[in-house]
Amino acid sequence: MPHNCKSIEISISDLPENVIIYRYVDGDFVFVDFNDKAQKTDALSRDIIGKKITDVFEEKLDDGLLEKLFCVHSFSETQKLEIKQYKNKGIQFWRFYTIKKLKNGDLIVFYQDKNRELVNKLHQIKEQNKHFKNALVKLAQIESSKLEKTFKKILKIINKSLAVSRSSIWLYRKEDGILECVGLYSKKHKKFMRDKTIHIEIPQECIHKFESKTPLLLDNRNKKNLLCKFFKKYMKLSSSASFLLTPILTNGEVVGVLVNASKRDLHKWNKSEIDFSVAVASSISLNIEVQKRKESEEKFNNIAEISLVGLFIYNHEFVYVNRAFEKMTGYTFDELKKIKVWQLFEKQRQDEIKEAIQRRLNGESFFKEYSDVKIIKKDGETRLMRIAVDTIMHEGYYAGAGSIVDITEIVRQKEKVTLLAKALEYTDKLVLITNLSGHIIYVNDAFIKLSGYSREELVGSKPSILQSQTKDEAFYRKLWNTILSGEMYHDVIVDKNKDGEDFYVEFNIAPIFGKENKIEHFVFTGSDVSNRIKIENKLKKLATIDSLTKIYNRYKINEIIEHQIARSKRYGEIFSILMFDIDYFKKVNDTYGHYVGDMVLKKLSELISSNIREVDSFGRWGGEEFMLLLHKANQTEAIYIAEKLRKLVENFSIDNLYKITISVGVATFVKNDTKESLLERADQALYKSKEDGRNRVTFK
Repeated sequence: MPHNCKSIEISISDLPENVIIYRYVDGDFVFVDFNDKAQKTDALSRDIIGKKITDVFEEKLDDGLLEKLFCVHSFSETQKLEIKQYKNKGIQFWRFYTIKKLKNGDLIVFYQDKNRELVNKLHQIKEQNKHFKNALVKLAQIESSKLEKTFKKILKIINKSLAVSRSSIWLYRKEDGILECVGLYSKKHKKFMRDKTIHIEIPQECIHKFESKTPLLLDNRNKKNLLCKFFKKYMKLSSSASFLLTPILTNGEVVGVLVNASKRDLHKWNKSEIDFSVAVASSISLNIEVQKRKESEEKFNNIAEISLVGLFIYNHEFVYVNRAFEKMTGYTFDELKKIKVWQLFEKQRQDEIKEAIQRRLNGESFFKEYSDVKIIKKDGETRLMRIAVDTIMHEGYYAGAGSIVDITEIVRQKEKVTLLAKALEYTDKLVLITNLSGHIIYVNDAFIKLSGYSREELVGSKPSILQSQTKDEAFYRKLWNTILSGEMYHDVIVDKNKDGEDFYVEFNIAPIFGKENKIEHFVFTGSDVSNRIKIENKLKKLATIDSLTKIYNRYKINEIIEHQIARSKRYGEIFSILMFDIDYFKKVNDTYGHYVGDMVLKKLSELISSNIREVDSFGRWGGEEFMLLLHKANQTEAIYIAEKLRKLVENFSIDNLYKITISVGVATFVKNDTKESLLERADQALYKSKEDGRNRVTFK
């Protein structure tokens, strides 16, 4: 691509937007130039060239325009501004500004008005019909309020301006495909009515007609017209001959319909009336949009102002903060608006934060995670804040929105505890500290290691998390009475670690006194006197898993059966067991060797494990024999599952080389069963399956 591209000069008169150029002179801004579009929009005169903005636009200074001009002049950064409701000759607008700094230092301002369509209609009708022009001016002067009140004013203006018998506004409920009449004005009765009982279920194809934005004229006598069919109920209420239906759209979506009924025939509606109706629909759309924004802002403000978390929205400066944010920083919102966002942070990070803010305002999104940053309060105090920010659209432009929480005291407390912990980590003694209510605020590594819980799990919990239920209420009553009286308590206790294993601790609990000689904390110190038992318990745990297949071993599955029998006898729960082994497994070992035999055992274990319920227990009973406990399964269910697993194995090919089958014995627990009698029946059933030819299921 060539590098000798020439710059192109464009006159501001060729630009499609309203454009004004200002120059900074003696602490104010003077008019340098403006294009024809701006001249027409704001009725400007060339006489104002060289005059100060404060003299010409004095009534608009509160909107924030002057403040933005100073900001761009000082920092050379493009600024955007939305003025939600301002009046020009009684007409209400939403005005959007974009302000940039030119190379010569002048400021160029682009701006446009939201409801310019309504004003354009006013200009179109201006020369044609003074009657409609006055009506449109009144329409544009309606101040946004509750929709019902606004609709009432709009309908009155329509009835005075059009030769119609009744006018009505219908809002579209997209979720259930209904048009609901929210306002109706009858010329005959000369009053506004709102009857929610009048509604129409209208199909999508009718809504698609409205999406064309073109007003539709309906003949009451045309029964074949689709829209006539659905407006039939409404039409019956009127003796009108024709109807003008004007779609109400917001952001291209149909939100309603303006319906004007007339006793005239279709051909008697003129273009000015139709144009007027379009302008009215545009005004209704604008009022609906304003109301939605007001409701949304009101909800946000109500929630935000009671929040204890600091909330904020910014562009180049803060545009919203809640009370919590003001309290955390010490600044009022008015004070915050006068400083740059990044100036609130410690100097070392201001450039970094300024760059991140600029990228966010250009529409870039970052990972949604929090950062801990230092903020300088109004009184000069530095506080550590946890901050989370996201990129959002605010009033049509990219902005940053987020939350802050003051974590200074939390971090300080954590540092104190960390310091104490470092001093205690070198001891083999178990150390635990609680507050007055008994919640743990510190544990050392020796205690963590013994308990099996993480520091995060223990801190904030109570020591009762370790209780083994071997001590009665009298024991704990005596313990608390002793330490609350200010004395030390000594004893040996059995606790449980996170895995449910018992450990024995010889311990002392002593109260720690604070201000005014009041107990503030308790310190627990102790020694593990159960090393041998702990090792045995660990070995026992390791012994519950079969080392080859990684499923339960005989010891564990036997324990589970005993536990389930106890539950069944207590609660009447039913369960069944499947005992099965691999048919002709010896041949596998003799033919292919023990390596392949071990692989077959592992593959079978994986296959069964992946095809049983999580509540069921599966283990290796010995050699090629396996045991499956089916929780809450009766005889029929157990036989069905056994047959399903048998077929699964029969159709399974191990590494596409080896195929095996299994023989299964099924037994269901009955009232007077013991573990031995249950296992004996399952074993007999398995033997019968093998005796009858293998690869089958037998119930006993």
